[in-house]
Amino acid sequence: MSRPTRARTAAQKRRDKRTARSATITLPGGELAPQRPKQGQRQRKEPADMVALQARIRQTGMTPEQARHEMAGCAVGRKLMLDHIPDRADLWQAVKHMRKTVVAYDRSIGAPNRHAQCLRIMAPTDTMEASASSPAPDLREPEERDRQAQAAWMALKGWLSHADYSAREACTRCVMDEPDEPISDWTGVVLALRCVSEGIKGQRVKVRERRA
Repeated sequence: MSRPTRARTAAQKRRDKRTARSATITLPGGELAPQRPKQGQRQRKEPADMVALQARIRQTGMTPEQARHEMAGCAVGRKLMLDHIPDRADLWQAVKHMRKTVVAYDRSIGAPNRHAQCLRIMAPTDTMEASASSPAPDLREPEERDRQAQAAWMALKGWLSHADYSAREACTRCVMDEPDEPISDWTGVVLALRCVSEGIKGQRVKVRERRA
């Protein structure tokens, strides 16, 4: 009778070891993560920049959902979060302005959505709740709204024209056309965004052209 008892005890020990290996820990924000990989399972390594980004997100106190709708939701936002740029808050406002402008312009001329994922990033769905800080409802006539959308688009193109061609192209691609693709000319993107930032503030837009 003792042999089956010993067998059951050994099996229980093996189950306990498997349970310990699959135990999870709670990260800040309530997110669960495995303590260590199961035996025989290859551990998936996160890219170094994503590890740093997740650490920044935890420090800000944002939930993953909030971060996904903010700067962590696109390549240019992640780059701004990771880089130590003094005016990155202004540059992010320029990114959001560009995206809202292009969405409004496309709607005003009846153009199809440029990119499904891009549209979700540029124009996230608002909640059905209103507060004192909520923007006032848009009571403009459709014709007036379309005119102003097209005027804002022309103003944006004017601001971007103060940067060199390569900078404009890189900025347009990563901000409006392909927000999930790697950024090839980050220096040019920053130059173009600074032109847009000055335009938003009503300042005189400086010419930022790099020599070939």
